[in-house]
Amino acid sequence: MDLLRESLGSSLGAVAIAAFIAAVVVAGVVRGRARFLSAGILTGASVVGLWISVHDAQPRLAVIELRRAAESHLDIARRAIHDGYNLDAASALDDAEARFRTINARDGLGRVELARGDLERLQGRLDQAKARFTAAAVRLNTVAHPDMAWAILRIGEMEQAAGDTDAARKSFADAAAAFARSGIASGEAEARLAFGALARRGGAYAEAVQNLKDAVRLFGRNARGQGRATLELAWISQALRHNAEGLALAAQADALFAQAGTLFGLVLTPFVGAEIAIEDEEGEVAFAAIDRAESVLDGFPDAVAAAAAYLGLASVGALRVRGGDAGANRAAFPAAQDEARALVAYARGQIDRGRVQADAVQ
Repeated sequence: MDLLRESLGSSLGAVAIAAFIAAVVVAGVVRGRARFLSAGILTGASVVGLWISVHDAQPRLAVIELRRAAESHLDIARRAIHDGYNLDAASALDDAEARFRTINARDGLGRVELARGDLERLQGRLDQAKARFTAAAVRLNTVAHPDMAWAILRIGEMEQAAGDTDAARKSFADAAAAFARSGIASGEAEARLAFGALARRGGAYAEAVQNLKDAVRLFGRNARGQGRATLELAWISQALRHNAEGLALAAQADALFAQAGTLFGLVLTPFVGAEIAIEDEEGEVAFAAIDRAESVLDGFPDAVAAAAAYLGLASVGALRVRGGDAGANRAAFPAAQDEARALVAYARGQIDRGRVQADAVQ
């Protein structure tokens, strides 16, 4: 309430103005100026009415100002999370929450909770992140806010990271449906990509293809998203032994990653061709594809950061603890970028496994 009282302080000015004009009206009565008295009465009544209107409007104006300030702090927090500045983000979220709470803005409090989940994820605290996302989904659902879909999508991503693929698939399906109802194409694309990738790994190819094709369409000009969905489609073609189609889709994904500057994608696309070559017992072709993937991977100054960019995750180079040195900062967030590390480990595993299999068929 202190924030609201500060905003209401300006109403005292309206009281002073009304008092001054009322005094002028009284002066007109004392001097017996009928014409002025008549005008004064009308003017006085108008001013009193105006003051009442202004006085009534003050709380509404204060609420508007507090919401504007809260939204500004929330935007600052989101940018800080995107850039990896956890301390700045936490401070801005505290400021946003205080203002939303003052005006009892449940939608704002739900979106702050969603951002706190993103902050926990940035710091590698995935269990805490899931708890925040779950709380955000509940709050946003009570006010039918469209950002509820983002909370559900994030829950699915945390479930997938924990290895609970059945729960993750359900969350992704629920998120896609919620995004579709709200007309949020970018979110629906992310949800359908995530669902399709899990369906593909589970062998549900027909379901996977439909969702992945929808994702490609919904991503629009997002070349990174289109590339990821297209690569998943290439793997399905490879699994179904539609080799020419699989190679064409892998090449298409390769071009999309190059267009987007998502260079870790160039590590992953050659694996499709390597797998096809191994099945066809073309060892030299498989080795060439694996060499290309390894060359790109070894060329990164920071492969984990490149994998994080592929996944759409924030950089963690700016993570800090208050008053900590570089060593303390690293020690405070041991699980930061675990999702990206898992992708790098997958790529290394594909290279090692591919070399063994290519050697066997050569």
